[in-house]
Amino acid sequence: MKIILYILIALILYSCDSNNDFAVSSGSPRVTNISKNITFPTDTLIIYGKNFPLYNDSAAIIFNDSVVFQKNDCLFWRANSIGIIIDERILSGYFYLIFGKDTSELFNITVLPYPPFETTTINPGSFKMGSTTGFEDELPVRNIYITKKIEVSKTEITQRLYEFISKSNPSPIKDNSLPVFNVDWLDAIIFCNRLSEKDGLKAAYFINDNIVIFDTTANGWRLPTEAEWEYLARAGSQTDVPANIYSSAWFNENSGGIPKIGKQKLPNSFGLYDMLGNVCEWCWDLYADYNPIDTINPIQNFGSHRIHRGGCFLDSKSFIRFSSRQSQNNLVGIRLVRNK
Repeated sequence: MKIILYILIALILYSCDSNNDFAVSSGSPRVTNISKNITFPTDTLIIYGKNFPLYNDSAAIIFNDSVVFQKNDCLFWRANSIGIIIDERILSGYFYLIFGKDTSELFNITVLPYPPFETTTINPGSFKMGSTTGFEDELPVRNIYITKKIEVSKTEITQRLYEFISKSNPSPIKDNSLPVFNVDWLDAIIFCNRLSEKDGLKAAYFINDNIVIFDTTANGWRLPTEAEWEYLARAGSQTDVPANIYSSAWFNENSGGIPKIGKQKLPNSFGLYDMLGNVCEWCWDLYADYNPIDTINPIQNFGSHRIHRGGCFLDSKSFIRFSSRQSQNNLVGIRLVRNK
């Protein structure tokens, strides 16, 4: 019986030690690794190690000798791991842990100003804008010349980034990884300016109540013009739809009636995802007939409603085309561009 009892005790102790919440420290605390050294506010950082004291209230994490995380400030504090939520007090630099008289080595950390997103740079070029097989408002087809180099987000902006910058999330289906949608056009403009401020860029928009003035020379984040959007979406395509629309876009036939996380379909030739389908994307321009003689970086500043492009997860194939124009859909999100 004693042997069985000893075995049970050993199994219990082993189980407790493998579960970090109940491990008993023995020996000096030691940090062995961190989950990442590039992070951003609202992100989780995990510090791994051995023998972190569970009952020492003076134990803490120190960032740049100024920001102190006590045990109670942490997401969790276990014998072998500590989790914290990075907040806006923490700047790039270093951190270390103190456990009474013991101090860990320094760990370098880079804190980005916001949750990052991928971009790519697209060179100037020309394309035929519009369609002879679509709707009447897509005529006339004309040669358009984009003369600026453009940096563009590879995916539609996520709810996580939008909520971090705007402190709100209008999406009726909420998930940090999904694209934000149901965004009001003016709110999208404000989001662009706030993101530009975070990056130290010149804002592309001057906003006075509901009046917005577009500075086309600014290097800040902005919405694409309608012509820029079609140039980016076509990525050199001479046809109005991708060769295989099912492998390129989420729409009513394959979405199941819900938006999708980015990068699940094939990118276009520019490396951009979900230019068609998933959620619609705001443009700067107002909805009006094309001006046939405005062909160099055209912008439509007069009209009835703001344009959005690309179609969405509830749209039929007729709207999942490069030249399709829409102005009355609520399922609209954001793809960012800026002048390079």
